[in-house]
Order: sequence, then structure tokens, then C-alpha cells
Amino acid sequence: MQIRSLTAAILLAAVPSIALAQSKPVKIGVLNDQSSVYADSQGFGSVIAARLAVEDYAKKLGLTVEIVYADHQNKVDIGAGIARDWYTNQGVDMIIDVPNSSVALAVNTLARDLNKVMIGSGAGTAALTGKACSPNTVHWTYDTWELGNGFARAIFERGGKKWYFISADYFYCVMNFCAATVLRLEHCSKDIAAGFLRERRSAVDAWLRSSSGCDARAVAADPLGR
Repeated sequence: MQIRSLTAAILLAAVPSIALAQSKPVKIGVLNDQSSVYADSQGFGSVIAARLAVEDYAKKLGLTVEIVYADHQNKVDIGAGIARDWYTNQGVDMIIDVPNSSVALAVNTLARDLNKVMIGSGAGTAALTGKACSPNTVHWTYDTWELGNGFARAIFERGGKKWYFISADYFYCVMNFCAATVLRLEHCSKDIAAGFLRERRSAVDAWLRSSSGCDARAVAADPLGR
């Protein structure tokens, strides 16, 4: 599990600075989507994974660690409000996971301004290590630069010059690939057949799906998208 290994790495890294004189628990907040598009791929599973990592490592390292969690509902204002309250009022030292790049960018700014920590293992935007880079944030797992310069470059070099890009309609996907025809979908939309029918007759070299969770399931389930 990404979150379990991430939390374990965090605890190991924390030992030199807090193990000798810990006056209060280390408080880690798992902030993610627990009720909609990313609930299956992350959601409460990330909370369980973080707790398992604490069980595995905290006692052995002599640390007291508390895990809290919340649902940002894929809304920037809700996610930023939770993060601000955690950082300023609830004693949370670090926020992890944070799928949805728009929410992650907002929490990234708060972590920097309040001198706290954020580790994004769910957000994909390369801006977290680009123009929004902060010494208070670690971008874990993957980003859009890696995706665009890995398989996409290989397809392009093999002749895939004209793309049809099926994207969820938010920051991560809007910035991911620009040189393509784009069909943007509302979260978990099932109404994608019209877009496929409209573009099916086009001379497209590659069809690209950029989505996850129920967005990915909606595209994969459409008979025209198989």
C-alpha cells in the first residue's frame, strides 16, 4: 500500500528529531476523498494503511502517533478549510494523501505559509514540484510530467501524432496534455457515448484516458471506449 509505506518512511525519518524528547503525539492527518470519485482507490483504505504503519513502526521507534482523517469531498474550499483547522487548531503536524490536484495545491500553500508538512501521494499535478514547489511539501508516487514523458512520448515517437483525450474536468487533467482533442467529463459521468460517436469518425492515432476511480470505470464500461 502506498500510504502504509509512506507513513512508515515518515516515522523512520522523524526519529532523529522527536524520539528523544517527545512531549506530545505526532499527529498525522489523512485528507482525501471518502465519498465519491476516489473513495475506492484511496478513501478510508488510506486511513487503514496509515494505522497499520503506525502499529508496525511507532512503538518500536518509541513514538506516539495519532492518525486523524477527513473527507475533502473533492472541493477546494472544504479541503483547505479542514487543512487550516488541522494545522492551526488541532495540532496536526502533517497532512498526507490528498488526491485531487486542486485541493493538494491549496493545502500545499497552507503548509508552506504555516510551516507545516504535506506529503501528496494522490495528487498528480507536476506543479507541486514545479511552479508551486515548496520546501514543506513532498510529492510522493507519481505526477503528470512522468506520465507525459513516459508512455505518451513513446506512443508519439511511434507515430501517434493525433490524440483523442478523455479527461476528468479538473486541474490535474486540464494541464496534463494540451496537444489533443479533449472530451472533459464531469465526475463519474456516464454520458460519454455522444463524445465517442462524434469523434469516432476522426482520423485519431491514439485514444488516451486520463482519469481514475469511478471516472475510469465510467470510460472503461462504455462499449464504444473498449
